[in-house]
This record gives sequence, structure tokens and C-alpha cells, in this order.
Amino acid sequence: MFSVWKENFITDEVLNLLMDELLKRSIEEARKSPKLSVWSPKASAVLKFLKKTTPEFSISREAAKLLEEAVKSKYPEIWKAVEEAMRE
Repeated sequence: MFSVWKENFITDEVLNLLMDELLKRSIEEARKSPKLSVWSPKASAVLKFLKKTTPEFSISREAAKLLEEAVKSKYPEIWKAVEEAMRE
């Protein structure tokens, strides 16, 4: 995505600074508003069924767990950077 910029306009150092700033801003936004909305009638139906049939089942907890596992699997480098930055 940034290859054209990298080749023609900015150095690796500047690109890294930009990416660090974008990560920092993304984390700040996530801390202020961590709630996500997802449109998925099928997933919604499954989770609502589980809520009705499983004692103490939490749709939010289960959805967060599943989403985090999927994001971590698909974007491991970004996930690691976020985890490290959020520890600080």
C-alpha cells in the first residue's frame, strides 16, 4: 500500500514513524471506544440460540473471544505490536 510513497517520497525511518503514530492513534481510539458493531445474521442467530440454551452464556464475551482469535490469526504482526504497545 505504501510502496509508491516509499519508493518516491519517504524514507524507511519516516514510514516507520508514520506507522507508529497510526498505531498509537488506533490504540487511543480503541481505548476510548472499544465497542464494535458487526452485521452478521447467521452469527447473530447462532449466538442468540446459545444465549437461550446455555446457562450464563454471554454473547459479548463469546463474540469478543472469537473475533480476537480471528484477528490475531489473520494479522499476527499487528496484533503483537498492539499487545506490546498496550502494555506500556
